[in-house]
Amino acid sequence: MPQRLRSFSALLVAIVGLAFAVRVLATLVGYQHLPLGLDDNNWYHTQSLLLADHGDLYDPFACLDSVREPGMNNDQAVALCRERGVLEPSAGHPPGYLVYLAGVAKLGFETTLEQRIAGCLLGALAVAFVGLVGRQVAGRRAGLIAAFLAAVYPNLWINDGLILAESLYTVFVGVVLLLCYRLWRSPTWGTAALLGVAIAAATLTRSEGLTFLAFVVAPLVVVLPDVTWGRKAGLAAVTGVVTLALMAPWVAHNLGRFTEPVYLASGTGRVMAYGNCDATYYGDKLGYWDDSCTLKDFPDGDESVVDAAHRELATEYMSENSGRLPVVVAARIGRMWSVYAPIQGANLDILFERRGAVPVRTGLAMYYVLLALSVVGLVVLFKRKVTIIPFVGIAVMITFTAAASFGVTRYRTPVDLILPILAAVALDAWWRRRRGEAQDVVEPGDTVAPEATSPEDEAGDGHDDGVGADGAVATETAPGVGEVGDPEPVGAPADR
Repeated sequence: MPQRLRSFSALLVAIVGLAFAVRVLATLVGYQHLPLGLDDNNWYHTQSLLLADHGDLYDPFACLDSVREPGMNNDQAVALCRERGVLEPSAGHPPGYLVYLAGVAKLGFETTLEQRIAGCLLGALAVAFVGLVGRQVAGRRAGLIAAFLAAVYPNLWINDGLILAESLYTVFVGVVLLLCYRLWRSPTWGTAALLGVAIAAATLTRSEGLTFLAFVVAPLVVVLPDVTWGRKAGLAAVTGVVTLALMAPWVAHNLGRFTEPVYLASGTGRVMAYGNCDATYYGDKLGYWDDSCTLKDFPDGDESVVDAAHRELATEYMSENSGRLPVVVAARIGRMWSVYAPIQGANLDILFERRGAVPVRTGLAMYYVLLALSVVGLVVLFKRKVTIIPFVGIAVMITFTAAASFGVTRYRTPVDLILPILAAVALDAWWRRRRGEAQDVVEPGDTVAPEATSPEDEAGDGHDDGVGADGAVATETAPGVGEVGDPEPVGAPADR
């Protein structure tokens, strides 16, 4: 095989192409004719078209209700809604994914199938970032294995065919991970600023992205090697300031549109209400959500007033049932991680989330395999002294999200993105052991851990001296995927 065809980039592009093909095929077979109703799929579909038409976000369901007539299908209702429907300001979801779909609509792709294919493009892009992160933490072979696993993992591609914000969110999660390891290797102000841009983009896609600052960035800067505490604080501040600055226009826009204060999204109260009532505290939906939890009669006012009423309802119920809350929170977390009532959870995913029976069951089986391998992968990285804080931080982040709301598989998507990476680390380590390869060496050209630098390199001569983290000069060629050259050590950050 020609050398260029064996290169990491060429193989990664091929895997990304496979990922796109898998997603399109799954969409055509399983989701192409899936009807839209009172669900997030229809919300994103209709609201994005209203955004493309009118330049702002409006409540799609209020618009549809204002024009819907008996016997009218959803496509007909959407067409009339766009033409003469009632437009009520809305911030039910952050704008990121909606802006993407509106841009796609501006290009002439407006149907549900075309929007599903647009989601497949995002899913394939996320696979590319999985491969790049895998290469950063464990070398080229691990990166390619990670990308392949992500390409075929149902819990990732299911979202792409359903018109859900997770398709775009996973792209930004991948970018955040890539920049976290770049910051760990080379803690510069520019990287910190770029990390803030990525976190802002994630937050403007799904609100919980803001918790990257607390659960990932804060602990990561603490362990940055050979960096003064003042610089660590400065790097964290740069990331935080850039994040908040980029979010500010959207927040300001919302504060001027609604009766009650709305910051990132106006759906927080309703989410709280869905998970806090008798049905989710004591019934067979313990830790899940239920429609019966929400208000039956909405108060007069805009979306923010309704959300505030739901928040009050949920807060009052939690206060009256605080003794039960620890059990409920544990069930929420268990459901999200598929360790509590996993079969029922899968059935609920099929029934309410409409994710499809075969994809859900296949995804659950593959999830358990990847989860077990990921534990091994974390141990491998820890022994190599490659920081695992970004991975663990994301796991803590999504656990917090479930604990504060309810347990659904979709909330686990960021972890579903990192499982292929960690599983690939484990598989690559097993292959190294089987082949008798050094466990602390990766293919030439990869950058895994912060490199040892000579005074000349500090001055910026840019040459690779082939010096390992322990000061040894690498002279052997790592077998496997790589081209000819010096292998590079994996391990603890070298003294700067």
